[in-house]
Amino acid sequence: MTRDELAQSTVMVLSVPHTGTRFAKRVLQQRCKVRPIHVTDSEEVIEQRLSECAFVVMPIRNPEDCWRGWYKRGRGDAEKFVAAWRAYQVWADRTDPMILPIDTPSRKDYLGQIEQALGTTLPTDWQPVGGQPHVFVEEPCPDVWSLPVVSRFYGLKEVGVPL
Repeated sequence: MTRDELAQSTVMVLSVPHTGTRFAKRVLQQRCKVRPIHVTDSEEVIEQRLSECAFVVMPIRNPEDCWRGWYKRGRGDAEKFVAAWRAYQVWADRTDPMILPIDTPSRKDYLGQIEQALGTTLPTDWQPVGGQPHVFVEEPCPDVWSLPVVSRFYGLKEVGVPL
């Protein structure tokens, strides 16, 4: 892909809220157009945006940290949180995305795979966008840890045992 083709390409950033949407958008928009959308949006809206995009990038973040942001910002209860992660798994299975773990030691390797697919470098300082100090919030969602896309990056977690 040439630099001009890349500049005209649109990348969808499809995510669970608080998993790194703004970070991924900031990194990618240095080189191409970005359409961020959450997996909690309607299927019709996501399908429409997919038809406009050349690539799909799905940021992922430790669900415990994601839950803290979700909870602090009043996004809803644990049921909605688990539903969002299930939707993430569905869209990951349907779209064959490039997944970008935001908080794992291997994140640079995954960014490298995205760079290779796009044919460009994506400079980043890995600083969180909008991050706030951690507060203790009881984890409500053992179901999230059993999802294949989550266990791939974070392993299976025993309920009630901190990471």
